[in-house]
Amino acid sequence: MAILSKGTTFTAAQQVTSGNLNNLVDAAAFVSGASGTTDDSTLEVNGAGRLQAKDGGITAAKLASDSVTTAKVLDGAVTPAKLSTGAPTWDGDHVTLTFADASAYFFAENTESTVARSPGFRSHHYAGGFGGSPSLIFYQANGTKASPSATQSLQLLGQVIFGGHDGSAFQQTVRIVGRAAENFSGSARGTVLTFATVANGATAEGERMRITEGGALAVGTGTDVPSAGLILGGTTKGLRLNVLTTTQRDAISSPAEGLLIYNTTTNKLNFYNGTGWEAVTSA
Repeated sequence: MAILSKGTTFTAAQQVTSGNLNNLVDAAAFVSGASGTTDDSTLEVNGAGRLQAKDGGITAAKLASDSVTTAKVLDGAVTPAKLSTGAPTWDGDHVTLTFADASAYFFAENTESTVARSPGFRSHHYAGGFGGSPSLIFYQANGTKASPSATQSLQLLGQVIFGGHDGSAFQQTVRIVGRAAENFSGSARGTVLTFATVANGATAEGERMRITEGGALAVGTGTDVPSAGLILGGTTKGLRLNVLTTTQRDAISSPAEGLLIYNTTTNKLNFYNGTGWEAVTSA
């Protein structure tokens, strides 16, 4: 690193040149021009004769993986006043990115791989005996931050989207969506969770399953049946129960009353009545 010697001065009207600066340093050298050549020098003389940080200051190339650490950044050195609009801010508890009228998102891109890679976002949480957990949280409101208004029925609360590349572009193919089932208020916040996929040989996404606002599981239909816990839809498929032999059926530990299986030994439906198995037979 170039270090100025103490007690040396310029004479009146003496020009500041890289040669004169070299006479004032204990080691290394200042180099004229827009870029220095001595890797361990921190300053250089540019073409205008002014001192500047070597290599133009902080560049992406200098920020190699793991080179920026907490120890290298003074506490409080980065403040909101030093950040431009839309840049991250730190309030002592949260890092916040604020945007107005923008489709903003975090983007992680791995442009090529030589071995299996899994780019993504990861959260580590050490609870220290106080609970809590890593979380992915979505909140939705109408209005503005200054004047929010209630979420309305059928509005999306958040979604996780999966997709693949068809050779021309990335295409959305799977969606998990949280949606409001009613207008929100202090006493009403009904919701549903839906799962959508694309069938083989097709391109259109369709809902395949949902958990209704009443807690029922609906498969192949979006229609809720309030009195049913499991709702199956469609006209080309049926319900397939567990298929067991009599030996396998009798090996079930503590069967619950009402348990239903298909017995391949007798080719009949069997149900457990609380004390024993019975076959469902035709009248």
